[in-house]
Amino acid sequence: MRTSQPSTSLRKEPGTFRSLQRRTLRVLVAVQISALSRRAGRRAGLTTALAIAALGAMGVVAAGALDSFALLLAASAVFGAGNAAVMLAR
Repeated sequence: MRTSQPSTSLRKEPGTFRSLQRRTLRVLVAVQISALSRRAGRRAGLTTALAIAALGAMGVVAAGALDSFALLLAASAVFGAGNAAVMLAR
């Protein structure tokens, strides 16, 4: 019987530098949302995180309409950062 090796996060995503950039953006947004939640309350933090995710989603739609791959990448990063902040609040 073969045992599988535990996978590391570096094996899951090719392009180590890019995955590090995405994680860094998510962490920075999550830390800021967390600080806002401590100051102004949980509702304000969640609302801000959802607004960031919605802005990213609108950017993804705009990227499709404009056929802009660069905008798609940037908007996806913004969407992911907002979504990560919402998931941390659960």
